[in-house]
Amino acid sequence: MGLITSYFLSSLNDGALPYLRDPIVDVFDRVMEHKGVPTRKDFRALRDQADMLEFELRKAKKSIGEFQGELQELAEELAVYFGGGDSASS
Repeated sequence: MGLITSYFLSSLNDGALPYLRDPIVDVFDRVMEHKGVPTRKDFRALRDQADMLEFELRKAKKSIGEFQGELQELAEELAVYFGGGDSASS
């Protein structure tokens, strides 16, 4: 008797599965749309933007370093020109 009941219930479950899966997938899709879960394209765009900002930051740091070097040279030249000696560095 248990074998026939198991066979009947498994057949019933197999038949009902497609009808149960579609509403669950629909609910899942609506939740994903409502929550605004990012797609792979969104992640790539964000990664590219972060990489570009990192590149711009490195360029800015390099420019600031060059500018500081030029300012240091100018300060040393002015100190020598006005006879200040090491007073520009302190």
